[in-house]
Amino acid sequence: KKECEASSACESNYCLSNPNPNIYKHKNKNKYCCVVDDVLNMFMGGNETDVGIVISAVFVNIMDGRRLLSSASKQKTTVSLYERPENGSWYTLVILWLFASVVTACASYRAARNDRNKVRLSFNNRGYVQQEQELDGLISQGSNDRENETAQQADKDQDDGSEEVDLDLSSIGGFFIISSVSLIGLFFIVSKFPRFTVITFICLFGLGSIHASSYFCTRPLVRALLPRHLGFSLVRIPKTLRCCFESETNVVTVEASVGMLMAIVMVVVWFVFRHSDTWVWIIQDILSISVTCAFLLNIRIPSLRLATYLLTAFFFYDVFMTFITPYFFGGKSVMVEVATAGTGTERAKDNFTCERTETEKMPMLYLIPRLDYLGGFSVLGLGDVFLPGLFVVYSLRVDYLKMRIFQRGNPHHRFTFIQFLRSHRYYIPVCLSYSVGFIVVILANVFGLTINGVQGQPALLYLVPFTLGTFFVLAVYNRDLSTLWNLSLSDLEPEQDEVGSQSEQYENVRQVQEDVLDDDNEISIY
Repeated sequence: KKECEASSACESNYCLSNPNPNIYKHKNKNKYCCVVDDVLNMFMGGNETDVGIVISAVFVNIMDGRRLLSSASKQKTTVSLYERPENGSWYTLVILWLFASVVTACASYRAARNDRNKVRLSFNNRGYVQQEQELDGLISQGSNDRENETAQQADKDQDDGSEEVDLDLSSIGGFFIISSVSLIGLFFIVSKFPRFTVITFICLFGLGSIHASSYFCTRPLVRALLPRHLGFSLVRIPKTLRCCFESETNVVTVEASVGMLMAIVMVVVWFVFRHSDTWVWIIQDILSISVTCAFLLNIRIPSLRLATYLLTAFFFYDVFMTFITPYFFGGKSVMVEVATAGTGTERAKDNFTCERTETEKMPMLYLIPRLDYLGGFSVLGLGDVFLPGLFVVYSLRVDYLKMRIFQRGNPHHRFTFIQFLRSHRYYIPVCLSYSVGFIVVILANVFGLTINGVQGQPALLYLVPFTLGTFFVLAVYNRDLSTLWNLSLSDLEPEQDEVGSQSEQYENVRQVQEDVLDDDNEISIY
């Protein structure tokens, strides 16, 4: 121990016995480890005792503590205490609330882009005529305007590659069962292999977020920065890379290839510097937002009945896994244990320093830095945006469907705020109810409303009643409840126009445009 404390590598000059020295049998001196001189942040919030006794406390680092002990043993010593104000975390909670509300509303709005385009086409009685005129112009002008038309077509077809999956009763049941079994299984796995499990999820999240961040982040950025004729030039890729671009051919655009490369670089930077507390949280949030947008774009709820089944099932799932599982698993909450898995470790090295292994965090989180002296992050799970977001998308699709049914041929295209409010009679109230529900989540967490002493709140306990309840009230008021409950949105689709269905017209235009393009502007790279 004396040799450890005398070592120049031990800044605190204070060593303690290593709690598990048996695993370091090659040298006895590894039984002692230099204490890391970290200061514990404290605050005093006044008299918080029941008996009226206040005991002031101060925390100092090891070197200052030893100086105080040495001075007090020789002479009378006066110490002045600094009263630290209470933790001002309310600013962080407000930012977290705004962040969750904005991300849910914007990601849901983005996910309904195809439905929004259908509304725009149906509002314009001359939409197909204009498309045919543009097509005739494309054919007559020939190769001089091919690149510009290709760029317009790429903008128009941006979401055509996505595979929208409508949930049915069996898929909801399977999703619920798989989620329950997987979470309980992870609870036992992380108890044995916490870091390995978390790192595995980090790798899977990184791989999955490459395509999502490319599609929703880097490709739009490249499209905005590069000239149109360059961004939409065609590039040949090897066959082995088709899956990365979800392409059926060996040809992709320059903006797609550059965007994919930028997304890969961003994910690699996030993985390498994921332990940094200064700026990497920005990349983490960008990746999480991209994954959220991809999830909401590809998974759809077709009817109010299935939406109710899904949200109700995961309402009880969230409550059970957070508050009830401590009754069955030795006082441990399955949800909390899995979410907080991956804590760091310490061990003594040959030079008497403590080797710390950084704490790994589950990657499926939004991170908001705390704006107080404690530091760290406030976190929001992706599931608290995924599931309510599915329902917000459904409410927006209902609004768009009603626009097409009751406002077909509306010539007004100019955006006004009042018109936006009037046309989104479900979407806006459901988004506001989500925000109110999230405020209740924050308040419940601040005031410690919990069961079994669990540190954390099942957010769906509050978000589901607010969002689903608001929609039901509006549906009853608008006399839509029976229709939306018994029929899916596809059943309520308007009948074909006289000129044919919108999808058929659109596909015909796109097919002829693709036929006009030749291989003159292709660039081969390998």
